[in-house]
Amino acid sequence: MLALGVIAIPVLTATYSRRYGVAISKPAGPRSRRFLLLTLAVLLVGMVSSLAFKFLGIEPWWAFVPATIACVATIILGRRYDGAQRRELAAGAHA
Repeated sequence: MLALGVIAIPVLTATYSRRYGVAISKPAGPRSRRFLLLTLAVLLVGMVSSLAFKFLGIEPWWAFVPATIACVATIILGRRYDGAQRRELAAGAHA
């Protein structure tokens, strides 16, 4: 079931994008682009910090700190990205 779920995500995303012409990974304007890049930067820093913890020999439980920050940032920035994307798409539809 997990493998089917992982396979279904890109298939559904591509199908939805083709059918409706809107893709969640393609920002509609500058504000949504900033939120997308900021989210990606936070996730990248979280991944790099987990590698740093491993190579520096820091206790593994410290990895929860950047993981928690990345999780909270993803939730907050994801909602803001969604709102900015909706506003920019709506503004483009009326222009």
